[in-house]
Amino acid sequence: MKKTYKGLAIAVIFLFIGVAVAPSINVSIVKASNDNDLVEVTSEACGVKGFGNQTVKLTKQQYQTLEQYLVDFRARLNKTTDREKIFLLFKEVIIELNRHGLFPKRMSVEQVQTLLMGENLNPRYCSLLDRIQESYRKNADAYENSFCLIAGKTTTTVSHGLIMSFASFLTLYLLILHTLPLPVFDLIPCLMLYSLGAGVFFSDLSPFMFKSTVGIGCFSPMGPGGVAMPFWYPAEGWLYTNGLNGVKNWSGRMWGNISLYRMNYGMYEFYPGALGFSGIKIGLPSSNSFYLGHAIKVKVTKNI
Repeated sequence: MKKTYKGLAIAVIFLFIGVAVAPSINVSIVKASNDNDLVEVTSEACGVKGFGNQTVKLTKQQYQTLEQYLVDFRARLNKTTDREKIFLLFKEVIIELNRHGLFPKRMSVEQVQTLLMGENLNPRYCSLLDRIQESYRKNADAYENSFCLIAGKTTTTVSHGLIMSFASFLTLYLLILHTLPLPVFDLIPCLMLYSLGAGVFFSDLSPFMFKSTVGIGCFSPMGPGGVAMPFWYPAEGWLYTNGLNGVKNWSGRMWGNISLYRMNYGMYEFYPGALGFSGIKIGLPSSNSFYLGHAIKVKVTKNI
């Protein structure tokens, strides 16, 4: 009889163990199954330090909603040139990113708004741009813009931030001045306001931070399949700017065309397409990047 009770007790213990373990096994199976249906999206704050990247997993339906919103956003951008209406569109994007949990870590709504539009919220800065816009357009070409709001969705795109000493900061800004088709005395006030515009809102933002550089399209000494031959990988997608050169909107294949230096990423050399960029870059599937913010200089080319 004792053996019977002992065997029954052991059976009951195993039954409880089985009941306890079974739910965790089921949860693991369900989670693994659901992970196959999730889309990973990462947001990155560019042009400011102290905020980490944010990675979220969206359902396919949520991701399709986000993709459709970006399509509609581009269409609405193309329909207006009014600065105030564009600001409203940028603010709507902020709401949409927040709804999907795509704010960089530790960043508030107000900080995201400042990061995306920065000094463009300063009436004095906008007044300076209005005064020099006409002379800028006379000298600029169709594939460049300066002191502009920027939005784009392209492949083969990277961003890189630089924190530097005063000497290197000044050297690079002089190089930028050299690439802008305007007299230095017209540009220096704009550069000063641009550099310090977000400093009030970000206590850890150094005035000697060169914000970020966006590389668009790249070159590799190795072609597909490891063949030792030069090969160029264009960025494909669309790029919108609104600044001193008015509205400039490009689509299809393109490369960055600001010939100050190249951005080295392993065996790839990216072509700088936007300098002094502040904003958010969203890493999407299929090697697409969506980026939104403002930049000192944007220039691309259709040919390499």
